[in-house]
Amino acid sequence: MKQPFKKSRSRQRGFTLIEILIVIAIVSALLAGLGVTLANFLTMAREGQTTATLRKIDGLITERQQALTRYFDSRDFRRRVDVIHERLKKGNPSQGVAQLLGLAPDFVEVIGKKEMLRESLPQRFSEMIDSRQPPSPGNPKGIGADGIPDAIQFDEVYKSLVTWNSPTPSIPSSATPSNHNPLTESAELLYFALTRLEQFGAPATAVDDFQLSEVADTDDDGLPEFVDGWGNPLRFYRWPTRLVKAFGLLGLDQAYGTAGVDDDGNGSADDPIVDIDEIGFPGSDDTYIHPEIRRFAALYVQGLPRQPILVGSPPRPVPGDFDQLNEDGDDPFGVLLDETKRLTRTQVNVFSSVNESTFMTFDTYHKPLVVSAGPDGVLGLFEPWQNEDTNVNGFLDSGEDTNGNGLLDIGWLAQPINEDTNLDGVQQATEPDLNGNGEFDAFVRPIGALDDLTNRNRRAGG
Repeated sequence: MKQPFKKSRSRQRGFTLIEILIVIAIVSALLAGLGVTLANFLTMAREGQTTATLRKIDGLITERQQALTRYFDSRDFRRRVDVIHERLKKGNPSQGVAQLLGLAPDFVEVIGKKEMLRESLPQRFSEMIDSRQPPSPGNPKGIGADGIPDAIQFDEVYKSLVTWNSPTPSIPSSATPSNHNPLTESAELLYFALTRLEQFGAPATAVDDFQLSEVADTDDDGLPEFVDGWGNPLRFYRWPTRLVKAFGLLGLDQAYGTAGVDDDGNGSADDPIVDIDEIGFPGSDDTYIHPEIRRFAALYVQGLPRQPILVGSPPRPVPGDFDQLNEDGDDPFGVLLDETKRLTRTQVNVFSSVNESTFMTFDTYHKPLVVSAGPDGVLGLFEPWQNEDTNVNGFLDSGEDTNGNGLLDIGWLAQPINEDTNLDGVQQATEPDLNGNGEFDAFVRPIGALDDLTNRNRRAGG
């Protein structure tokens, strides 16, 4: 008898634990690789966006500078120079401003140019006039300083943006808007300057010229600022002279000329009055640009002048050679430093009112610098609002060294963070981690600077 047909049972075999683990490992590796690829893609996209923003800002700053150069040939500027001359001759004893007589015309002209640039591209609130407050029932004319520059507070557009401390219509109790973060200040002022201040004949910059991703109010104080691709505020340095002279006008030894050396052959060394002529003496520590500092500066600025051939100790350029980093493009003949030294020697200490804390480091190469801290948010420079010179005399006085590195740190001149204060390459107990990134940041190993992006249209570090 024929047997009924029976379905055969196929032997079903499951995955072993090892096979499952292998598959999970392969998928995990693929996902990890995809994640890295996406992260790199996003980083590259943000870098590209930041570079485009910096390039745009760089072009606008260049236009402003070119417009100012043309303005310097105008009659209006000549009249302004005459007003500055009269102001300097009269002085202001109540504010500690010295009366200066017998001024060289070139000196007054350079002062005028510097003041115009400072007004056209302000970097700090303190550089702008602040004499009024918002009108209130008890103060209808708004008389009195409140920390917010008048040009911003009473601007047609900005007067409706600023967030005041007090919710009631009275005089704010604090010196700044309630949410203002000083970290944003230079980027806020740069945006304000390019979109609202006088253009001096340059093409007007409209708010619409910038994308929403390029401008934000990260501290919610009512003042928009330029931001990078990571949404962090950019930093603006108008006169980044400390980028190449990191130790300021007096050099690493903080002495006139070379410490303990009679540089000018007048029979004296380091006398604070007799040796004032040794400030910036050719070949001294004041004018010697350390090769490591030059390499650090090259991370931020393209096309730095070459280093001269140096001989001797301390190193000095060979006869006929000159380090062009010791030249201010606005003052190529060094009028500011020479006249300030002459006036200080013959009349009063002019360095108390004309110094690198009020202008920039004399006789020093500089170009406006805009910086993004990059993907890690760690800036390789001191912040633009950093200031240890509380009495604004240009020298490190008792109690001013707030971070304990033995130097006068003035961030608005784009001073590089250097934790190796004695330049020996080894971190000492007295050399703190100034930027808190857990690394030893020195000119020879600028960890914090390597991912900064600048308006020189070049990725720092290569």
